[in-house]
Amino acid sequence: MMTLTFSDVRQKFSSVLDAAIKQPVTITRRSAPDMVVITAEQFAELQQAKFEASLARVTNKPKNKALFKELADK
Repeated sequence: MMTLTFSDVRQKFSSVLDAAIKQPVTITRRSAPDMVVITAEQFAELQQAKFEASLARVTNKPKNKALFKELADK
């Protein structure tokens, strides 16, 4: 993963976007990680994984399993 300061990113924004196609780019401010630049496709994959994990937590609760079974049987 590439790491750049906020000042570097301002100066080289176009090349940072090009680099983010190949790998995530971490942007630091005051010597600490602040943001990460990723592609829209990578972001969509992360959002999908987050949704699937949330859905699994909800559907795996015993109370909810019974409710989903009842709804599926209708």
